[in-house]
Amino acid sequence: MDDSHKNYEGYLAFVNKYKSSLGYKGNYSKNEIEIVDDISLFPTCEESAVGQMVKQGTPREDAVKRARIGIREENRWGVSICEPVKLPTGTYGTFIRFISWGQLDSGFAGMIIIPVLTDGKLIFTKAFRNATRNWCLEFPRGTRDPGDSILKTLNSELKEEVGAKVLKDPVKIGEVFPDSGILTSIVEIYKAEIEIVGEATPGVTEAIKGLVFLTPEEVKALL
Repeated sequence: MDDSHKNYEGYLAFVNKYKSSLGYKGNYSKNEIEIVDDISLFPTCEESAVGQMVKQGTPREDAVKRARIGIREENRWGVSICEPVKLPTGTYGTFIRFISWGQLDSGFAGMIIIPVLTDGKLIFTKAFRNATRNWCLEFPRGTRDPGDSILKTLNSELKEEVGAKVLKDPVKIGEVFPDSGILTSIVEIYKAEIEIVGEATPGVTEAIKGLVFLTPEEVKALL
């Protein structure tokens, strides 16, 4: 068995294991991007993707590497896969997507918390993010561990990032797809009335530099 076939089988095993969390297969005849599950078509998908990239100016050697179907990487946050697809035009190809373990285990990649003090002010954290290589003003956010309730997750994240606790039942106000082009991530958004009860205790992988308190009017002025 060559390496390509091993990669194909590894990908199919992954898909079968997490089928319920990977979403709708799609139908190219409905102008959708359809996931191809016929292993005999995988080489066709790869070669077509290579041709598309070469046409755009990518060296063939690089294109071959980038088009390979299979599990690309697994790390503490999730897994990156390159999938065989059929495009609305009927053309075959490959697409990359990154899926967090939270998304695979619970159906949600994480949650964003809008913390509101009793005086109506909103709390933001100043966090340095590795992906952007910059400081970001953002609401507290985190992952929901398998089996944990919403309230437990909210209190845990608020304690770590803000030093606060929830006073009333949180209200879910929606969901967001952070980057629908490459991330299989559904992030829940909750609004919670809170009070500060101590110092923030950020986790070892977090870089948080203080809190910012803003009224809703001040937030609108920044947009």
